[in-house]
Amino acid sequence: FNACHGASAQAAGLNLQAPDLLGELLNHDVMGNPGASLVEPGDPDSSWLYQVMSSCAPDNGMGGVASHMPLNAPILLGDHSVALVREWIAAGAPG
Repeated sequence: FNACHGASAQAAGLNLQAPDLLGELLNHDVMGNPGASLVEPGDPDSSWLYQVMSSCAPDNGMGGVASHMPLNAPILLGDHSVALVREWIAAGAPG
């Protein structure tokens, strides 16, 4: 994910190599769905991060569809990876 969301390339302003990664995830302004939370602790279905990782056509909240992640990939991430993110968010996104 560093190619798109690393220190040198921060797509949508998201840096997954930030020194305070938890703060970055919890306080990030979502560009693809204004007003949405990137991570809503305890609620994966309301977390934009989970939506773009788990759906081929996430609803952007404005009557449109956003791109899934990883961007331009022919398939979504594996079920195990998506499940880990869901479990982490459901557990309250602990640091």
